Amino acid sequence: MSPVRLDQRLAAQASQIVDAIRQQGGWSPEVVSRLKGLPAQLRTGGLPATLAFLYAKSTGPGPLPAAYETVRAALVEVVSRDLGWAAPPADALALFTALGDPAVTSAGAMARASERTELLAIWLRRLTEALEGPMAGGDDD
Repeated sequence: MSPVRLDQRLAAQASQIVDAIRQQGGWSPEVVSRLKGLPAQLRTGGLPATLAFLYAKSTGPGPLPAAYETVRAALVEVVSRDLGWAAPPADALALFTALGDPAVTSAGAMARASERTELLAIWLRRLTEALEGPMAGGDDD
C-alpha cells in the first residue's frame, strides 16, 4: 500500500466533514459562509480561541450549531492525533487544560497542531467553494 499524502488525507477529511453537515440538513448559506471563513478565524484568533468559539457555538437547535459541532469534533480529533494523545479529551475543560500545560503540550507541538488544523480548514474552504453552487440548488443536476 502506498503512503497517503497529507493533502490527500486532509481533502478526504474535509469531504467527510462536509458530507456529515449535508447529512444533517445543514448546508445553508450561513453554514457555507462560516466554513469559508474558518481558515481566517484560525489564522487570526489562533487554535485555542477558535476551538473555544466552536465549543460555545456548537450547542442549541438548528443547522449552524450542528455544523459547528461537526467541525469542532473534527478539529479536536486532528489536534489529539497530532499531539499523540490516546483519545480526545472528554470535554472543553480537559482540552484547554492540556493545551495550556507546557508539560503536556510543548510550543512546538502546539505550532504543528495549529498548522495542521489550518490546513484542514483551508481544504474545508476549498471544498465548500467548489460545492457551493451545485449543492445550494438541490437536485438541479
